[in-house]
Amino acid sequence: MTLSRTFKMRPTDAEGRDTAGRPVRVPIRWVLPPSASTGPLRLESTVFQGVAEVDCRYADGHLDNCMTRRLEPYNAEFSNTLVAYAEKMTIPQAGHSQGRVMLHFEIERPK
Repeated sequence: MTLSRTFKMRPTDAEGRDTAGRPVRVPIRWVLPPSASTGPLRLESTVFQGVAEVDCRYADGHLDNCMTRRLEPYNAEFSNTLVAYAEKMTIPQAGHSQGRVMLHFEIERPK
């Protein structure tokens, strides 16, 4: 995944320590546990606020082949981030072992 300037780390942190090789924390937090059955899914982000729809293929409760169908306002890097998160989700099987599912997200700033 390509990261925008918003997510790029500076060469050193506030204390002057090198940042190379250190873990990266993407500033997104789930407000509700990720589950397609709770929709819409609420997220908190310090860098983006809006709504999104992500279309995914599911098989045996796992999601893949996801694509952003709607993101308002549009932001390519945040779209890639949503797709990556969606593909880590699992959903309960609803009588079908495979198919497609549309995930609806509401993204807001932390309170």
